[in-house]
Amino acid sequence: MNTAVIDASFCLTFLLTDEQHEAVTQAFHAYASGKIVFIAPTILPYEIANGLLLAARRKRIPPEELFVKLEEFTQLQIPLLEISAQETLAVAHAAQLSFYDAAYATLAWKKQATLLTLDSKLARAFGKIDLASLDNPLSA
Repeated sequence: MNTAVIDASFCLTFLLTDEQHEAVTQAFHAYASGKIVFIAPTILPYEIANGLLLAARRKRIPPEELFVKLEEFTQLQIPLLEISAQETLAVAHAAQLSFYDAAYATLAWKKQATLLTLDSKLARAFGKIDLASLDNPLSA
């Protein structure tokens, strides 16, 4: 079975009705039917909650939908996995990513999984990470 690391940009697009994207819809249908397994680092719920809060503040969703949308996210039951802060920092440094974005890239790297993101910078960086250099990333 295919495993994919899902980031906040991808998940928020599914949760927010004003952000529809065909690839996101297809991926979530595959997830619902068991054709793909989603996983994420433990920071995902915090990024989702923050994204929902920003959406409410920007009047993209009514404030009363905040907890409804957060519950919708919870009901997805995406397994959240711990990853090493040191490995994540090495990826962030090597790929010039934020620590948060590097968490998704690190998990995808460690699990040899597809990275599902709508963040073009993260997608580009993930494709360019020199995995061999990550064994000792600060020696270069």
